[in-house]
Amino acid sequence: MLLSSENSSTWLPIRFGNLHEKNLEQLKRLNLAIFPIKYGERFYEEVLKASPGLVKLAYYHDFLIGAYCCRKETGPDKQSKIYILTIGVLAPYRELGVGSQLLQQILQLPKTDKFKDITEVYAHVQTSNEIALSFYQKHGFQIGEKKTNYYRDIDPPDCYVVYKKYTNGIEKDL
Repeated sequence: MLLSSENSSTWLPIRFGNLHEKNLEQLKRLNLAIFPIKYGERFYEEVLKASPGLVKLAYYHDFLIGAYCCRKETGPDKQSKIYILTIGVLAPYRELGVGSQLLQQILQLPKTDKFKDITEVYAHVQTSNEIALSFYQKHGFQIGEKKTNYYRDIDPPDCYVVYKKYTNGIEKDL
């Protein structure tokens, strides 16, 4: 599903790349430009070690314009999930399908052998971020619980958990 202003025939043609030591600084600068919080070195150490597919960079004419960073988690219920740590696109390239293409890369992961055990893809979204909430909903995500005081250094500090369920690599209808 696309955002209302997006049409797959007008999507910006992007190339996906993997994260490695040589382009880590580019990801750091991209995240500084996009997100209201600064990610620490521990975050970047984690994503640099992530399994293939869990971090992707989006390039337009060899210029980094967007990225996502995820991690695979196993909860106390022994269910495997993909947590979207970040997904973002530089402001001049928004509403050109880049975010949708990045999210589609994530949503393909449970359909692969390596991630077939995934039962959910989820993220935290600041309660005031109506654009992001709408984006996820238009891609089939449900809005779940509200977590109060989730963020320390941004206002409002509350977030919603957005999620999409899977069984054997197939999206579950809720």
